[in-house]
Order: sequence, then C-alpha cells, then structure tokens
Amino acid sequence: RPSDQTPDSSKFAGQACRGVIIEVVDRLQVRSMELGLRLLAAARAVAGGRVQLMANTFDRLAGTDQVRTAIEAARPVEDIVAAWQPELVHFRSVREKYLLYRDRTA
Repeated sequence: RPSDQTPDSSKFAGQACRGVIIEVVDRLQVRSMELGLRLLAAARAVAGGRVQLMANTFDRLAGTDQVRTAIEAARPVEDIVAAWQPELVHFRSVREKYLLYRDRTA
C-alpha cells in the first residue's frame, strides 16, 4: 500500500518521501529477489529513469552485471528471472544433499 513519510534523519531528513509498505501474508511464497526487481523496475518507470544504480555495489550483491544491465535496458522482470532459472535448478539439485531440513520454498 502507498506510504508517505518525512524522515527525521538521513540525507532525506525533512523531505516528504513516497513509498510502499509491503505486507507478506505467506513468507514461503515470497520470491524476494523477484519482488525486489519488480519494485526497482516500477521505481525506475515512475521516476522516468532518474533512479541511478550504483553499478559496483549492485553487481556485487547480484553476483553479476547481467541483472543490472537488464534492468537498465528495461527488460521485463519475467525475462530476467527466466534467465537464471537453469542455474537455479542446478544449484538446488546440488545443495539438496547438504540440507539439514526439508526445503519448503522450492
């Protein structure tokens, strides 16, 4: 849901800021990376390209520059997520024997 706040601290102190509040109903169904990409894509669309990504930091956190460049190129989030699915399937199969508990999210 929409959220309007005026921070007391940070570089936005005293400025009206608009955002969203996300309420998770079922944490096992949340795909946090996809959610984050959708929020980022929406923010970039609303801001008309004024949202700048810190390339080095973003790439380090994503593990690749491919996610950032796809977002900057306005590729659909569905395409970005689909691109990493083969690696994700492989990763999940490799890690399966190391899990101490059953994975309820896959």
